[in-house]
Amino acid sequence: MNTFEKTAKTPTPPILADISETETQPATSYKMGSSLLPRFLIPIGYYTERDVLIGGLTGSNDPLGFHRWLAAGYYISTPKRFGGSFYYGYRGISPLLIS
Repeated sequence: MNTFEKTAKTPTPPILADISETETQPATSYKMGSSLLPRFLIPIGYYTERDVLIGGLTGSNDPLGFHRWLAAGYYISTPKRFGGSFYYGYRGISPLLIS
């Protein structure tokens, strides 16, 4: 070893300098329940001389992006009927889409 190798110190990066003094949060279990409440509502409307369509779209996803869902509902005036659709997606181990 030469003299330089004996005296050279690797400086501690500033981001790691105070790592022992930081506060740590206790681990908690992951619960997705309340995060899947509807987060938005988009109104849908369509008008022609013969038809009127009124409806809405809503959905949500959990904070980690594993679960997501969308739901749409509408009423169309000419045949006087209701309709809608639902989508659920799970991105845990591999993509699983149910529509």
